[in-house]
Amino acid sequence: MLFRIKRRGGEMQDVPAAVSSEGVITLRKEEVPADAESVSFHDDFFTAREGDSGFFLIPSHYYCHDTMLTEFRKREDTEAAYRYNDMPLYASAKETGAVLAVVSGMDMDYELVVGVKDGAYYIYPRFTLESGPFEDFVIRYFRLEGEGASPAGLARRYRKYQLERGACRPMRERVKTQPVLEQSLLGPEVRIRLGGKPMPPEVLEQDRDNPPPVHTAVTFDRICDVIREFRKQGIDHAEFCLVGWNRGGHDGQFPDLLPVEEAFGGEEALKRLTAFAAQQGDLIGAHTNIHDSYSSAERWRREDMLKDKNGEVVKGGQWCGGQSYLICPEAVHEKILPEDMNTLKSLGFNGTHYFDVTSMITPQPCYDKVHPLTRKEAAQWRAKSFELARKYFGAVSSEGSLDYAIGSYDYALYAVFGAPKELPPMCDRTFPFRHIVYHGIIHYNLSAATVNAPLKDDRKLPLLNLAYGGRPLFYYYSKFRKDSPWGNRDLLCGTEKELREGVEIIRQDYERYKKMRDLQYEFIDDILEPAENVVVTVYGNGTRTIFNGSDCEFRYETGDVIPPLTLARFSPEHEFQSAITI
Repeated sequence: MLFRIKRRGGEMQDVPAAVSSEGVITLRKEEVPADAESVSFHDDFFTAREGDSGFFLIPSHYYCHDTMLTEFRKREDTEAAYRYNDMPLYASAKETGAVLAVVSGMDMDYELVVGVKDGAYYIYPRFTLESGPFEDFVIRYFRLEGEGASPAGLARRYRKYQLERGACRPMRERVKTQPVLEQSLLGPEVRIRLGGKPMPPEVLEQDRDNPPPVHTAVTFDRICDVIREFRKQGIDHAEFCLVGWNRGGHDGQFPDLLPVEEAFGGEEALKRLTAFAAQQGDLIGAHTNIHDSYSSAERWRREDMLKDKNGEVVKGGQWCGGQSYLICPEAVHEKILPEDMNTLKSLGFNGTHYFDVTSMITPQPCYDKVHPLTRKEAAQWRAKSFELARKYFGAVSSEGSLDYAIGSYDYALYAVFGAPKELPPMCDRTFPFRHIVYHGIIHYNLSAATVNAPLKDDRKLPLLNLAYGGRPLFYYYSKFRKDSPWGNRDLLCGTEKELREGVEIIRQDYERYKKMRDLQYEFIDDILEPAENVVVTVYGNGTRTIFNGSDCEFRYETGDVIPPLTLARFSPEHEFQSAITI
Protein backbone atom coordinates (compact mmCIF):
# COMPACT_ATOMS: atom_id res chain seq x y z
CA MET A 1 0.00 0.00 0.00
CA LEU A 2 1.77 3.12 -1.21
CA PHE A 3 1.55 6.46 -2.97
CA ARG A 4 3.55 6.77 -6.19
CA ILE A 5 4.65 10.28 -7.13
CA LYS A 6 5.57 11.11 -10.71
CA ARG A 7 7.92 14.08 -10.95
CA ARG A 8 8.70 16.25 -13.94
CA GLY A 9 11.29 14.47 -16.03
CA GLY A 10 9.71 11.07 -15.38
CA GLU A 11 11.29 10.23 -12.01
CA MET A 12 9.08 8.05 -9.83
CA GLN A 13 9.06 8.28 -6.03
CA ASP A 14 7.24 5.83 -3.76
CA VAL A 15 5.96 6.97 -0.36
CA PRO A 16 4.48 4.46 2.13
CA ALA A 17 0.86 5.23 2.97
CA ALA A 18 -0.02 6.21 6.52
CA VAL A 19 -3.00 4.14 7.70
CA SER A 20 -5.06 4.88 10.81
CA SER A 21 -6.86 2.27 12.90
CA GLU A 22 -10.13 3.51 11.33
CA GLY A 23 -8.93 2.67 7.83
CA VAL A 24 -8.08 6.24 6.81
CA ILE A 25 -5.15 6.40 4.39
CA THR A 26 -3.29 9.68 4.15
CA LEU A 27 -0.47 11.34 2.25
CA ARG A 28 0.22 14.79 3.64
CA LYS A 29 0.52 17.49 1.02
CA GLU A 30 3.85 18.55 2.54
CA GLU A 31 5.30 15.18 1.50
CA VAL A 32 4.68 15.89 -2.18
CA PRO A 33 7.60 17.62 -3.96
CA ALA A 34 6.95 20.88 -5.74
CA ASP A 35 7.76 19.38 -9.14
CA ALA A 36 5.22 16.52 -8.82
CA GLU A 37 3.01 16.00 -11.87
CA SER A 38 0.76 13.33 -10.43
CA VAL A 39 0.21 11.12 -7.40
CA SER A 40 -1.31 7.66 -7.61
CA PHE A 41 -2.37 5.28 -4.83
CA HIS A 42 -1.77 1.53 -5.10
CA ASP A 43 -3.00 -1.37 -2.99
CA ASP A 44 -2.69 -5.08 -3.79
CA PHE A 45 -6.31 -5.65 -2.79
CA PHE A 46 -7.27 -3.62 -5.84
CA THR A 47 -5.66 -6.12 -8.17
CA ALA A 48 -6.92 -9.43 -9.55
CA ARG A 49 -6.08 -12.18 -12.01
CA GLU A 50 -7.96 -13.24 -15.09
CA GLY A 51 -10.51 -15.87 -14.05
CA ASP A 52 -10.89 -14.64 -10.45
CA SER A 53 -14.42 -14.23 -9.14
CA GLY A 54 -15.53 -10.74 -8.21
CA PHE A 55 -15.46 -7.32 -9.83
CA PHE A 56 -14.18 -3.77 -9.78
CA LEU A 57 -16.80 -1.05 -9.31
CA ILE A 58 -16.33 2.22 -11.18
CA PRO A 59 -18.57 5.30 -10.81
CA SER A 60 -20.33 6.77 -13.80
CA HIS A 61 -18.39 9.24 -15.90
CA TYR A 62 -20.29 12.55 -15.74
CA TYR A 63 -23.26 10.52 -14.37
CA CYS A 64 -24.22 9.73 -17.97
CA HIS A 65 -24.98 6.11 -17.24
CA ASP A 66 -25.19 3.72 -14.32
CA THR A 67 -22.18 2.68 -12.25
CA MET A 68 -19.86 0.32 -14.13
CA LEU A 69 -18.71 -3.18 -13.13
CA THR A 70 -15.55 -4.79 -14.47
CA GLU A 71 -15.38 -8.58 -14.30
CA PHE A 72 -12.09 -10.47 -14.34
CA ARG A 73 -12.66 -12.26 -17.61
CA LYS A 74 -10.21 -12.99 -20.39
CA ARG A 75 -9.67 -9.90 -22.54
CA GLU A 76 -6.96 -8.16 -24.50
CA ASP A 77 -4.60 -5.79 -22.72
CA THR A 78 -6.30 -2.43 -22.30
CA GLU A 79 -6.47 0.52 -19.94
CA ALA A 80 -8.99 3.32 -19.42
CA ALA A 81 -8.80 6.47 -17.32
CA TYR A 82 -12.09 7.91 -16.04
CA ARG A 83 -12.05 11.57 -15.04
CA TYR A 84 -14.90 13.50 -13.49
CA ASN A 85 -16.48 10.56 -11.68
CA ASP A 86 -20.00 11.24 -10.38
CA MET A 87 -19.08 9.80 -6.96
CA PRO A 88 -15.64 9.91 -5.29
CA LEU A 89 -15.31 6.17 -4.82
CA TYR A 90 -14.26 2.84 -6.28
CA ALA A 91 -14.39 -0.74 -5.01
CA SER A 92 -12.92 -4.20 -5.39
CA ALA A 93 -14.89 -7.34 -4.56
CA LYS A 94 -13.32 -10.79 -4.24
CA GLU A 95 -14.20 -14.15 -2.69
CA THR A 96 -12.76 -12.91 0.62
CA GLY A 97 -14.98 -9.82 0.70
CA ALA A 98 -14.94 -6.29 -0.65
CA VAL A 99 -13.32 -2.96 0.04
CA LEU A 100 -15.09 0.30 -0.72
CA ALA A 101 -12.59 3.13 -1.15
CA VAL A 102 -13.88 6.68 -0.74
CA VAL A 103 -11.64 9.53 -1.84
CA SER A 104 -12.17 12.40 0.61
CA GLY A 105 -9.04 14.52 0.13
CA MET A 106 -8.22 15.96 -3.31
CA ASP A 107 -11.49 14.25 -4.22
CA MET A 108 -12.24 16.34 -7.31
CA ASP A 109 -8.77 16.19 -8.80
CA TYR A 110 -8.23 12.58 -9.72
CA GLU A 111 -8.93 10.13 -12.49
CA LEU A 112 -9.68 6.46 -11.95
CA VAL A 113 -7.34 4.17 -13.89
CA VAL A 114 -8.56 0.64 -14.59
CA GLY A 115 -6.88 -1.87 -16.85
CA VAL A 116 -5.57 -5.35 -17.54
CA LYS A 117 -2.11 -6.44 -18.73
CA ASP A 118 -1.05 -10.04 -19.30
CA GLY A 119 -4.09 -11.24 -17.37
CA ALA A 120 -3.41 -9.00 -14.36
CA TYR A 121 -6.19 -6.54 -13.43
CA TYR A 122 -5.66 -3.28 -11.56
CA ILE A 123 -7.54 -0.17 -10.49
CA TYR A 124 -6.21 2.92 -8.76
CA PRO A 125 -6.81 6.69 -8.41
CA ARG A 126 -4.34 9.05 -10.05
CA PHE A 127 -4.38 12.63 -8.80
CA THR A 128 -3.50 15.10 -11.55
CA LEU A 129 -2.34 18.13 -9.49
CA GLU A 130 -3.53 20.81 -11.90
CA SER A 131 -4.42 22.99 -8.91
CA GLY A 132 -2.32 21.68 -6.15
CA PRO A 133 -1.87 19.80 -3.96
CA PHE A 134 -3.94 22.18 -1.86
CA GLU A 135 -4.96 19.60 0.78
CA ASP A 136 -3.90 16.15 2.02
CA PHE A 137 -4.60 13.08 -0.11
CA VAL A 138 -7.11 11.01 1.88
CA ILE A 139 -8.78 7.69 1.07
CA ARG A 140 -11.16 5.91 3.47
CA TYR A 141 -11.55 2.13 3.45
CA PHE A 142 -14.72 0.27 4.32
CA ARG A 143 -14.46 -3.53 4.44
CA LEU A 144 -17.55 -5.61 3.72
CA GLU A 145 -18.33 -9.32 3.71
CA GLY A 146 -21.18 -11.59 2.65
CA GLU A 147 -24.14 -9.73 1.16
CA GLY A 148 -22.39 -6.45 1.94
CA ALA A 149 -19.77 -7.29 -0.68
CA SER A 150 -22.35 -7.10 -3.48
CA PRO A 151 -22.86 -3.96 -5.61
CA ALA A 152 -26.02 -3.20 -3.61
CA GLY A 153 -24.17 -3.76 -0.34
CA LEU A 154 -21.46 -1.32 -1.39
CA ALA A 155 -24.15 1.25 -2.28
CA ARG A 156 -25.82 0.83 1.12
CA ARG A 157 -22.47 1.29 2.86
CA TYR A 158 -21.74 4.49 0.96
CA ARG A 159 -25.21 5.81 1.81
CA LYS A 160 -24.52 5.08 5.48
CA TYR A 161 -21.21 6.95 5.23
CA GLN A 162 -22.88 9.98 3.63
CA LEU A 163 -25.62 10.09 6.27
CA GLU A 164 -23.29 9.57 9.22
CA ARG A 165 -21.01 12.42 8.22
CA GLY A 166 -23.97 14.76 7.57
CA ALA A 167 -23.37 15.14 3.84
CA CYS A 168 -27.11 14.66 3.28
CA ARG A 169 -30.31 13.94 5.19
CA PRO A 170 -33.24 11.59 4.58
CA MET A 171 -36.24 12.98 2.74
CA ARG A 172 -38.46 12.05 5.67
CA GLU A 173 -36.55 14.45 7.91
CA ARG A 174 -36.18 17.27 5.43
CA VAL A 175 -39.86 17.63 4.56
CA LYS A 176 -40.51 18.64 8.18
CA THR A 177 -38.82 21.97 7.45
CA GLN A 178 -39.32 22.04 3.67
CA PRO A 179 -43.08 22.04 2.94
CA VAL A 180 -42.41 22.84 -0.73
CA LEU A 181 -40.43 19.63 -1.02
CA GLU A 182 -43.26 17.65 0.56
CA GLN A 183 -45.79 19.18 -1.82
CA SER A 184 -43.61 18.58 -4.88
CA LEU A 185 -43.56 14.84 -4.16
CA LEU A 186 -47.35 14.62 -4.54
CA GLY A 187 -47.46 15.05 -8.30
CA PRO A 188 -45.46 15.15 -11.51
CA GLU A 189 -42.91 17.71 -12.60
CA VAL A 190 -44.27 19.63 -15.61
CA ARG A 191 -41.74 21.75 -17.50
CA ILE A 192 -43.02 24.22 -20.09
CA ARG A 193 -40.63 25.78 -22.59
CA LEU A 194 -42.14 29.07 -23.71
CA GLY A 195 -39.80 29.60 -26.65
CA GLY A 196 -36.48 31.09 -27.65
CA LYS A 197 -34.18 32.28 -30.39
CA PRO A 198 -33.13 29.95 -33.25
CA MET A 199 -31.22 26.79 -32.44
CA PRO A 200 -28.54 26.19 -33.62
CA PRO A 201 -27.72 29.87 -33.18
CA GLU A 202 -27.57 31.98 -36.31
CA VAL A 203 -25.22 34.47 -34.62
CA LEU A 204 -22.61 33.45 -32.03
CA GLU A 205 -21.82 36.92 -30.62
CA GLN A 206 -25.23 38.55 -30.58
CA ASP A 207 -26.08 42.24 -30.56
CA ARG A 208 -27.48 43.29 -27.21
CA ASP A 209 -29.75 45.88 -28.73
CA ASN A 210 -30.74 43.97 -31.88
CA PRO A 211 -30.79 40.25 -31.02
CA PRO A 212 -32.27 37.50 -33.22
CA PRO A 213 -36.08 37.29 -32.95
CA VAL A 214 -37.65 35.11 -30.28
CA HIS A 215 -40.00 32.33 -31.42
CA THR A 216 -43.06 31.86 -29.20
CA ALA A 217 -44.19 28.32 -28.44
CA VAL A 218 -46.68 29.19 -25.70
CA THR A 219 -47.68 32.33 -23.78
CA PHE A 220 -48.09 32.90 -20.04
CA ASP A 221 -51.85 33.29 -20.51
CA ARG A 222 -52.07 29.96 -22.32
CA ILE A 223 -50.31 28.23 -19.44
CA CYS A 224 -53.19 29.39 -17.24
CA ASP A 225 -55.43 27.34 -19.55
CA VAL A 226 -53.14 24.35 -19.04
CA ILE A 227 -53.51 24.65 -15.26
CA ARG A 228 -57.29 24.93 -15.60
CA GLU A 229 -57.35 21.77 -17.69
CA PHE A 230 -55.27 19.99 -15.04
CA ARG A 231 -57.93 20.76 -12.45
CA LYS A 232 -60.78 19.92 -14.83
CA GLN A 233 -59.30 16.46 -15.42
CA GLY A 234 -58.70 15.81 -11.73
CA ILE A 235 -54.95 16.39 -11.46
CA ASP A 236 -54.92 17.94 -8.00
CA HIS A 237 -51.15 18.05 -7.55
CA ALA A 238 -48.50 19.18 -10.00
CA GLU A 239 -45.35 21.25 -9.97
CA PHE A 240 -44.68 23.50 -12.95
CA CYS A 241 -41.33 24.88 -14.07
CA LEU A 242 -41.15 27.72 -16.61
CA VAL A 243 -38.30 27.39 -19.09
CA GLY A 244 -37.36 30.50 -21.08
CA TRP A 245 -39.60 33.04 -19.28
CA ASN A 246 -36.58 35.37 -19.05
CA ARG A 247 -35.10 37.91 -21.43
CA GLY A 248 -34.41 36.31 -24.80
CA GLY A 249 -36.30 33.14 -23.95
CA HIS A 250 -34.66 29.77 -23.35
CA ASP A 251 -30.87 30.16 -23.05
CA GLY A 252 -31.34 33.63 -24.41
CA GLN A 253 -29.22 36.15 -22.55
CA PHE A 254 -27.96 34.85 -19.19
CA PRO A 255 -27.02 36.13 -16.68
CA ASP A 256 -29.71 38.70 -17.51
CA LEU A 257 -33.22 37.68 -16.46
CA LEU A 258 -35.08 40.94 -16.95
CA PRO A 259 -37.08 42.22 -18.60
CA VAL A 260 -39.45 39.24 -18.69
CA GLU A 261 -39.69 38.22 -22.33
CA GLU A 262 -42.40 40.32 -24.00
CA ALA A 263 -42.97 37.73 -26.75
CA PHE A 264 -44.65 35.51 -24.13
CA GLY A 265 -46.72 38.29 -22.56
CA GLY A 266 -44.28 40.25 -20.42
CA GLU A 267 -44.04 40.79 -16.69
CA GLU A 268 -47.69 41.46 -15.88
CA ALA A 269 -48.83 38.31 -17.69
CA LEU A 270 -46.19 36.29 -15.82
CA LYS A 271 -47.40 37.68 -12.50
CA ARG A 272 -50.99 36.79 -13.40
CA LEU A 273 -49.83 33.25 -14.14
CA THR A 274 -47.86 32.75 -10.92
CA ALA A 275 -50.73 34.23 -8.87
CA PHE A 276 -53.25 31.96 -10.59
CA ALA A 277 -51.10 28.87 -10.02
CA ALA A 278 -50.79 29.76 -6.33
CA GLN A 279 -54.58 30.23 -6.06
CA GLN A 280 -55.04 26.74 -7.51
CA GLY A 281 -52.62 25.30 -4.96
CA ASP A 282 -49.93 24.49 -7.53
CA LEU A 283 -46.21 25.11 -7.26
CA ILE A 284 -44.58 27.04 -10.07
CA GLY A 285 -40.80 27.42 -10.20
CA ALA A 286 -38.34 29.19 -12.46
CA HIS A 287 -35.64 27.79 -14.72
CA THR A 288 -32.42 29.84 -14.59
CA ASN A 289 -28.76 29.24 -15.37
CA ILE A 290 -25.67 30.04 -13.29
CA HIS A 291 -23.31 28.05 -15.51
CA ASP A 292 -23.57 29.66 -18.98
CA SER A 293 -23.48 33.36 -19.82
CA TYR A 294 -23.55 35.41 -23.02
CA SER A 295 -21.54 38.46 -24.05
CA SER A 296 -24.76 40.20 -25.18
CA ALA A 297 -26.03 40.38 -21.60
CA GLU A 298 -25.95 43.68 -19.74
CA ARG A 299 -24.57 41.92 -16.66
CA TRP A 300 -21.83 40.12 -18.59
CA ARG A 301 -18.40 41.10 -17.29
CA ARG A 302 -15.19 39.57 -18.56
CA GLU A 303 -13.66 39.79 -15.11
CA ASP A 304 -16.44 37.53 -13.74
CA MET A 305 -15.83 34.68 -16.20
CA LEU A 306 -13.83 31.51 -15.60
CA LYS A 307 -10.26 31.77 -16.90
CA ASP A 308 -8.02 29.01 -18.16
CA LYS A 309 -4.28 28.72 -17.41
CA ASN A 310 -3.56 31.23 -20.18
CA GLY A 311 -5.94 33.79 -18.70
CA GLU A 312 -8.48 33.29 -21.49
CA VAL A 313 -12.23 33.19 -20.85
CA VAL A 314 -13.50 29.59 -20.83
CA LYS A 315 -16.09 28.90 -23.52
CA GLY A 316 -19.18 26.76 -22.98
CA GLY A 317 -21.62 25.41 -25.56
CA GLN A 318 -23.39 27.20 -28.39
CA TRP A 319 -27.04 27.66 -27.54
CA CYS A 320 -29.93 29.95 -28.48
CA GLY A 321 -28.06 32.93 -27.06
CA GLY A 322 -25.01 32.17 -29.20
CA GLN A 323 -21.59 31.29 -27.88
CA SER A 324 -21.78 30.82 -24.12
CA TYR A 325 -19.02 31.53 -21.62
CA LEU A 326 -18.65 29.95 -18.22
CA ILE A 327 -19.19 32.28 -15.32
CA CYS A 328 -17.09 31.93 -12.17
CA PRO A 329 -19.12 30.21 -9.38
CA GLU A 330 -17.90 32.70 -6.79
CA ALA A 331 -18.76 35.70 -8.95
CA VAL A 332 -22.25 34.49 -9.82
CA HIS A 333 -23.01 33.66 -6.18
CA GLU A 334 -21.72 36.93 -4.76
CA LYS A 335 -22.66 39.43 -7.47
CA ILE A 336 -25.70 38.08 -9.30
CA LEU A 337 -27.61 35.44 -7.37
CA PRO A 338 -28.89 37.52 -4.42
CA GLU A 339 -30.47 39.99 -6.85
CA ASP A 340 -31.91 37.14 -8.92
CA MET A 341 -33.53 35.45 -5.93
CA ASN A 342 -35.30 38.67 -4.96
CA THR A 343 -36.38 39.19 -8.56
CA LEU A 344 -37.90 35.71 -8.75
CA LYS A 345 -39.75 36.23 -5.48
CA SER A 346 -41.19 39.51 -6.71
CA LEU A 347 -42.47 37.76 -9.85
CA GLY A 348 -44.46 35.29 -7.74
CA PHE A 349 -42.50 32.07 -8.23
CA ASN A 350 -43.20 29.70 -5.32
CA GLY A 351 -41.97 26.26 -6.37
CA THR A 352 -38.73 24.34 -6.54
CA HIS A 353 -36.08 26.52 -8.15
CA TYR A 354 -34.18 24.99 -11.06
CA PHE A 355 -30.55 25.69 -12.01
CA ASP A 356 -29.83 24.37 -15.49
CA VAL A 357 -26.72 22.23 -16.12
CA THR A 358 -25.09 22.93 -12.74
CA SER A 359 -25.05 19.48 -11.09
CA MET A 360 -24.51 17.78 -14.44
CA ILE A 361 -21.00 19.10 -15.07
CA THR A 362 -18.06 18.78 -12.68
CA PRO A 363 -17.06 22.32 -11.66
CA GLN A 364 -13.94 23.63 -13.36
CA PRO A 365 -11.05 25.43 -11.67
CA CYS A 366 -10.59 29.14 -12.29
CA TYR A 367 -7.14 30.59 -12.94
CA ASP A 368 -8.14 34.25 -12.73
CA LYS A 369 -5.53 36.06 -10.63
CA VAL A 370 -8.22 38.00 -8.75
CA HIS A 371 -10.59 35.09 -8.00
CA PRO A 372 -8.67 31.81 -8.45
CA LEU A 373 -10.56 28.65 -7.50
CA THR A 374 -9.64 25.01 -7.22
CA ARG A 375 -12.16 22.55 -8.59
CA LYS A 376 -13.20 21.76 -5.02
CA GLU A 377 -13.67 25.42 -4.12
CA ALA A 378 -15.75 25.89 -7.28
CA ALA A 379 -17.96 22.99 -6.15
CA GLN A 380 -18.35 24.59 -2.72
CA TRP A 381 -19.55 27.83 -4.29
CA ARG A 382 -22.04 25.87 -6.40
CA ALA A 383 -23.36 24.21 -3.25
CA LYS A 384 -23.73 27.63 -1.60
CA SER A 385 -25.84 28.76 -4.56
CA PHE A 386 -28.10 25.73 -4.19
CA GLU A 387 -28.48 26.46 -0.50
CA LEU A 388 -29.37 30.10 -1.17
CA ALA A 389 -32.09 29.11 -3.63
CA ARG A 390 -33.42 26.55 -1.15
CA LYS A 391 -33.58 29.31 1.49
CA TYR A 392 -35.71 31.45 -0.82
CA PHE A 393 -37.96 28.80 -2.36
CA GLY A 394 -37.93 25.81 -0.01
CA ALA A 395 -36.45 23.39 -2.55
CA VAL A 396 -33.94 23.45 -5.39
CA SER A 397 -33.17 21.20 -8.35
CA SER A 398 -30.71 20.84 -11.19
CA GLU A 399 -30.11 18.80 -14.29
CA GLY A 400 -27.90 16.01 -13.01
CA SER A 401 -26.91 14.29 -9.81
CA LEU A 402 -23.20 14.75 -9.24
CA ASP A 403 -22.21 13.90 -5.70
CA TYR A 404 -20.94 17.30 -4.59
CA ALA A 405 -24.46 18.76 -4.80
CA ILE A 406 -26.43 16.00 -3.07
CA GLY A 407 -26.61 17.63 0.35
CA SER A 408 -27.60 21.01 -1.07
CA TYR A 409 -30.43 20.20 -3.42
CA ASP A 410 -33.62 18.16 -3.57
CA TYR A 411 -34.48 16.99 -7.07
CA ALA A 412 -32.42 15.65 -9.97
CA LEU A 413 -33.99 16.18 -13.36
CA TYR A 414 -32.35 12.87 -14.27
CA ALA A 415 -30.85 10.28 -11.94
CA VAL A 416 -28.71 9.32 -14.93
CA PHE A 417 -28.86 10.95 -18.34
CA GLY A 418 -29.23 7.67 -20.18
CA ALA A 419 -27.70 4.41 -21.24
CA PRO A 420 -24.59 4.62 -23.44
CA LYS A 421 -24.87 3.41 -27.02
CA GLU A 422 -22.05 1.01 -26.22
CA LEU A 423 -20.37 0.07 -22.95
CA PRO A 424 -17.27 2.13 -22.08
CA PRO A 425 -13.83 0.45 -21.99
CA MET A 426 -13.31 -2.05 -19.16
CA CYS A 427 -17.06 -2.10 -18.42
CA ASP A 428 -18.90 -5.43 -18.61
CA ARG A 429 -22.22 -4.35 -17.17
CA THR A 430 -23.83 -1.50 -15.27
CA PHE A 431 -25.64 -1.34 -11.96
CA PRO A 432 -28.10 1.27 -10.57
CA PHE A 433 -25.78 2.20 -7.72
CA ARG A 434 -26.82 5.81 -7.19
CA HIS A 435 -30.53 4.92 -7.03
CA ILE A 436 -29.76 2.75 -4.00
CA VAL A 437 -27.52 5.40 -2.45
CA TYR A 438 -29.82 8.38 -2.82
CA HIS A 439 -33.45 7.29 -3.18
CA GLY A 440 -35.23 8.55 -0.08
CA ILE A 441 -32.72 11.41 0.12
CA ILE A 442 -33.43 13.20 -3.15
CA HIS A 443 -36.09 12.51 -5.76
CA TYR A 444 -35.55 12.19 -9.48
CA ASN A 445 -36.78 11.23 -12.91
CA LEU A 446 -34.98 8.14 -14.18
CA SER A 447 -33.37 9.45 -17.38
CA ALA A 448 -33.83 11.51 -20.53
CA ALA A 449 -35.63 8.51 -22.04
CA THR A 450 -38.39 8.70 -19.42
CA VAL A 451 -39.16 12.39 -19.99
CA ASN A 452 -42.61 12.39 -21.61
CA ALA A 453 -42.45 8.63 -21.15
CA PRO A 454 -46.04 7.84 -22.28
CA LEU A 455 -45.34 9.53 -25.62
CA LYS A 456 -42.44 7.23 -26.47
CA ASP A 457 -42.66 4.17 -28.70
CA ASP A 458 -41.32 2.00 -25.87
CA ARG A 459 -44.48 1.29 -23.90
CA LYS A 460 -42.70 0.11 -20.78
CA LEU A 461 -40.98 3.45 -20.02
CA PRO A 462 -43.64 4.97 -17.69
CA LEU A 463 -43.56 1.89 -15.46
CA LEU A 464 -39.78 1.55 -15.75
CA ASN A 465 -39.43 5.04 -14.29
CA LEU A 466 -41.64 4.04 -11.33
CA ALA A 467 -39.81 0.73 -10.95
CA TYR A 468 -36.55 2.60 -10.28
CA GLY A 469 -38.22 4.99 -7.84
CA GLY A 470 -38.63 7.88 -10.26
CA ARG A 471 -41.14 10.72 -10.31
CA PRO A 472 -42.93 11.42 -13.62
CA LEU A 473 -41.55 14.29 -15.69
CA PHE A 474 -43.36 15.98 -18.56
CA TYR A 475 -41.99 18.65 -20.88
CA TYR A 476 -44.13 20.88 -23.16
CA TYR A 477 -42.41 22.14 -26.30
CA SER A 478 -39.16 20.44 -25.33
CA LYS A 479 -37.81 20.11 -28.87
CA PHE A 480 -35.62 23.16 -29.33
CA ARG A 481 -32.99 21.28 -31.34
CA LYS A 482 -33.09 18.50 -33.93
CA ASP A 483 -31.14 15.99 -31.83
CA SER A 484 -33.45 16.36 -28.85
CA PRO A 485 -32.54 13.89 -26.07
CA TRP A 486 -36.19 13.86 -25.01
CA GLY A 487 -37.45 12.15 -28.17
CA ASN A 488 -39.25 13.09 -31.35
CA ARG A 489 -42.77 13.43 -29.94
CA ASP A 490 -43.67 16.40 -27.81
CA LEU A 491 -46.40 17.73 -25.56
CA LEU A 492 -48.33 20.58 -27.16
CA CYS A 493 -51.17 22.84 -26.10
CA GLY A 494 -51.69 25.12 -29.11
CA THR A 495 -55.21 23.89 -29.88
CA GLU A 496 -57.98 22.82 -27.54
CA LYS A 497 -57.59 19.25 -28.78
CA GLU A 498 -53.85 19.27 -28.07
CA LEU A 499 -54.54 20.75 -24.65
CA ARG A 500 -57.08 18.09 -23.65
CA GLU A 501 -55.13 15.16 -25.04
CA GLY A 502 -51.84 16.28 -23.50
CA VAL A 503 -53.33 16.70 -20.04
CA GLU A 504 -55.08 13.34 -20.34
CA ILE A 505 -51.70 11.68 -20.94
CA ILE A 506 -50.31 13.37 -17.84
CA ARG A 507 -53.39 12.45 -15.80
CA GLN A 508 -53.00 8.75 -16.60
CA ASP A 509 -49.36 8.80 -15.50
CA TYR A 510 -50.29 10.79 -12.39
CA GLU A 511 -52.79 8.10 -11.40
CA ARG A 512 -50.08 5.47 -11.77
CA TYR A 513 -47.66 7.52 -9.69
CA LYS A 514 -50.16 8.02 -6.84
CA LYS A 515 -50.04 4.30 -6.12
CA MET A 516 -46.29 4.48 -5.55
CA ARG A 517 -45.53 8.01 -4.32
CA ASP A 518 -45.38 7.08 -0.63
CA LEU A 519 -42.23 5.12 -1.48
CA GLN A 520 -40.41 8.39 -2.24
CA TYR A 521 -39.63 8.51 1.47
CA GLU A 522 -38.06 5.06 1.59
CA PHE A 523 -34.50 4.02 0.90
CA ILE A 524 -33.92 1.44 -1.80
CA ASP A 525 -31.85 -1.48 -0.51
CA ASP A 526 -31.50 -3.49 -3.70
CA ILE A 527 -32.50 -3.58 -7.35
CA LEU A 528 -32.53 -7.04 -8.91
CA GLU A 529 -33.02 -8.31 -12.45
CA PRO A 530 -34.10 -11.96 -12.08
CA ALA A 531 -34.99 -12.19 -15.77
CA GLU A 532 -34.63 -10.09 -18.91
CA ASN A 533 -36.78 -6.93 -18.67
CA VAL A 534 -37.83 -7.79 -15.11
CA VAL A 535 -36.88 -5.41 -12.27
CA VAL A 536 -37.40 -6.15 -8.58
CA THR A 537 -36.92 -3.15 -6.31
CA VAL A 538 -36.47 -3.82 -2.59
CA TYR A 539 -37.26 -0.88 -0.32
CA GLY A 540 -35.89 -0.31 3.15
CA ASN A 541 -39.28 -0.87 4.81
CA GLY A 542 -39.60 -4.28 3.17
CA THR A 543 -41.94 -3.23 0.35
CA ARG A 544 -41.10 -4.70 -3.04
CA THR A 545 -42.15 -3.72 -6.52
CA ILE A 546 -41.85 -6.14 -9.41
CA PHE A 547 -41.87 -4.74 -12.89
CA ASN A 548 -42.43 -7.13 -15.74
CA GLY A 549 -41.40 -5.25 -18.86
CA SER A 550 -41.29 -8.38 -21.00
CA ASP A 551 -43.85 -9.85 -23.38
CA CYS A 552 -44.36 -12.95 -21.23
CA GLU A 553 -45.81 -13.64 -17.79
CA PHE A 554 -43.35 -13.66 -14.89
CA ARG A 555 -43.86 -15.86 -11.84
CA TYR A 556 -42.61 -14.16 -8.71
CA GLU A 557 -41.11 -16.11 -5.80
CA THR A 558 -44.45 -15.81 -3.92
CA GLY A 559 -46.13 -17.77 -6.69
CA ASP A 560 -47.95 -14.69 -7.98
CA VAL A 561 -47.98 -14.29 -11.73
CA ILE A 562 -47.09 -10.79 -13.01
CA PRO A 563 -48.59 -10.09 -16.46
CA PRO A 564 -46.55 -8.37 -19.19
CA LEU A 565 -46.10 -4.58 -18.90
CA THR A 566 -47.20 -4.62 -15.27
CA LEU A 567 -45.77 -3.12 -12.10
CA ALA A 568 -46.88 -5.06 -9.03
CA ARG A 569 -46.46 -3.98 -5.43
CA PHE A 570 -45.98 -6.39 -2.51
CA SER A 571 -46.16 -5.61 1.19
CA PRO A 572 -43.23 -6.13 3.60
CA GLU A 573 -44.92 -9.46 4.42
CA HIS A 574 -44.66 -10.39 0.68
CA GLU A 575 -48.40 -10.10 0.17
CA PHE A 576 -49.73 -8.71 -3.11
CA GLN A 577 -51.08 -5.16 -2.70
CA SER A 578 -51.74 -3.65 -6.13
CA ALA A 579 -50.76 -3.70 -9.79
CA ILE A 580 -50.46 -1.16 -12.57
CA THR A 581 -50.76 -2.39 -16.14
CA ILE A 582 -50.28 -0.41 -19.35
